[in-house]
Parts: sequence; C-alpha cells; structure tokens
Amino acid sequence: MIAKADDPTKTGKVYRSLKKGGFTGGPVTYGAFTSAWEALEGLELVTRSPGAPRFHSLGFDNKPMHLDGMGRASVFEATPKLLTLAHQHGVALEDISRHFEQDRGALQLRAYSMWKWSPRSGADSGTAPTKVRGAIVSFEPSARAAELEAQVTRLNDFLRNFTIRGGRFNGFYRGFNRGQEAGAFKWDRGGRLYAYGQDTYQSISQDGRALITINGEPTVEIDISASYLTVFHGLIKAPFDPREGTWERIDIDNKQVAKDWINFSLAKGTELQKWPRGSVREYRAQGIALARDYPIPTVRNAALTAFPALTKLEGSGLTWAELMYAEAEAIMTTMARLMDKGVPCLPVFDSIIIPLSQVRLATGVLYDAFYQRVGRPPLLKPKSALPGVDEQMAAAMDVDERWVNPFHL
Repeated sequence: MIAKADDPTKTGKVYRSLKKGGFTGGPVTYGAFTSAWEALEGLELVTRSPGAPRFHSLGFDNKPMHLDGMGRASVFEATPKLLTLAHQHGVALEDISRHFEQDRGALQLRAYSMWKWSPRSGADSGTAPTKVRGAIVSFEPSARAAELEAQVTRLNDFLRNFTIRGGRFNGFYRGFNRGQEAGAFKWDRGGRLYAYGQDTYQSISQDGRALITINGEPTVEIDISASYLTVFHGLIKAPFDPREGTWERIDIDNKQVAKDWINFSLAKGTELQKWPRGSVREYRAQGIALARDYPIPTVRNAALTAFPALTKLEGSGLTWAELMYAEAEAIMTTMARLMDKGVPCLPVFDSIIIPLSQVRLATGVLYDAFYQRVGRPPLLKPKSALPGVDEQMAAAMDVDERWVNPFHL
C-alpha cells in the first residue's frame, strides 16, 4: 500500500478479495490477513472500502442469483498517518521491496481456468462469459518437483548478487498450469518464470524495460519472434525456418489479423471459428470490422496456405500449455548456461534481458538452447536501439562461428 500510495502512476488503491478460498496456497493465511487489516484500520493506518457480490437477474421469478467469483474486491488504501510513520522509520520507496522479502515456493501449480457469467458492462444487454484464473493446487513432493525447485532456487540465489535498477525483482517462481490432477501431473504444461510480487520488471512496458540496468550497465532485450508457431512446427516435426520470413509469407493485406488468427488457434489447440469480442472491439477502434473485412474462412485459407502444418493442429494434442512449456525450458536452459559463466539474465516470458556487454554470448546461448529443445531455429530480434546490438546478434547466429566457438554449448 505504501508503494502504491507513493507511485504517481498508480491510484493508491490495493484490491483484495476477502473470500477464504482466495488465500489457499498463498503466502498469507486468511486469518492472519484479516487480523492485520482490522488492527491497522483501528489504528487509522489503513482504510477499507468493503467489496460487494454482483447479482444478476436470470429470469427465474425475477430473483437475482449470486454469481460466485464475480464480486468486487475490497479496496485498501494507506492513510497519510501510515505514510508518515513509514518515513519516520526509514522505509523509503526506492528500496521498499527490501523490507518485505519473504521465503516463497519456487513452484506453483494451478488448475484449469474456468468461464463464469456476469453482467456485461456498457450499453450491450445480455450476458458474456468471463475467464477466471485456475485455482492454486497443492502437489505432492516428487523427484521431478524437487529438481525444478532446485533449479529456480539456484537462479534466485545467483541473481541476488546483482543490483537491478529500473524494475522490481524479488525472485522467481515457475508457474505450471492445468494441474487438475496434481498427483498425476508431469510438470510439462506452462512452466514460465514469473517474478514475485506486483509491479515487477515483467509488468512494465517495453520502453520501461529498456531503462533497466544490471550493476549499472545498460541492458538489451532479445525476443524470440513467432515463438509458438516455431515451437509447434518443431514438436510435430514439420519443416519450418522463421529466418526465411514468417508473417510476410501470408497472402493477406493485414498481417496482424492473420497473426491473431494463428496465435488464437495455437493457444486453443483448434482452429478459431469466431473472432473474440475483445478483438472485434480493438479492431473496430481502428475502423476495421473483422467479420466483414476479414471473415474467418478468408483468413484461415491464407494462414493454412502459408503454413500447411497448421492443418494438423487439431489432432496434435497441443495447446498453449504444451507450447509454453517447450519455450520455458529453452529459456531455463539459457539462464542456467549463462549463470555458469557468471552472466545474469532476466526473462520476460518469450524474451530475455541481458547486460549490453553480453549480447553476443547470450544470443548464441539462447539460439542453441531453443534449437536443441524445439528442433527448429529461432528468429531472434533485439528490442533495443543501442548501437552495435544488431551486429553482435548477427555474428552470434552466424553458422560457421556458432559451431566453432564452444562458449555457448
């Protein structure tokens, strides 16, 4: 709350549901949280606006029905009295995270996401589905879980030796998904590294991340372009080289529309049959009527002509969860190999942030790790305007040099 109150880009409000089930598996229990905010409120250090459930008439005797999970969370705010007290005790915004470090689990497993119904906002009538994040699932200790935990712990211990400015970082955990049956889970779905806490470096804009420094040195972000599409081709053993041009090969005037159809389809594991409402709204703001200007059959035909392997999507058994796991494993391998050479690396899902002086090394390591895991070469692009970056990356990916120099194997 102190960080939110002192951040000019935020409203100062912290939202938290007080449902008991929402604390299961978290770092703070329901009882501890409730006791704390009630005491702080009594001391006039915190204010709270109670949450409220949403009700919606479903037409049965005109009686409203409570839709579980779709209520408005309670709102907490720090009072001026709390801010003054914190300042008097040396709690400053620039190092506030240091005061709230805590031991956290290195792994997190969540069940499937669910769809629930709630009143649709705005002028439209009727109801619309809302996606609710899967609940945290407890899992039994196993050799594989212990191995994964040790990997994350080692990375966290290593990165604590560096001073990271321009973005908050308090350690990682690996988030795995679709763990409905925790006892039978094979730790092969999801698996990305997420930075603990709110407002971390992963949540700021690309322009904001460009300002991150590690031990005072500027950094460069290297992105895996068309990652899921490349992973898909690799996992089904279909020929594909993104370096030969990816979206350019699609015969359609709006490449982004085709890219959206492909990415939605890959995520679902089945061909997209109808444009999502969110996409319709976004394109409408640009003067584009998706259903009229880019009907699904037209976009589908263009996409499948460019990438015939997508015809095998529905029988592949692959969704975003399996594709993400392959990508995450390549990132983990990259970080481990760089760590062994004393080089820090901060992941941002399908990209990595590394010190400017290590661009050439990191590019080669990431290239090989992805190629070895997926079976297809990645298309790596810099998200940086710093001079010399393009040349260093190109040199690192040169075939002759890559196989001669052993530093990234």
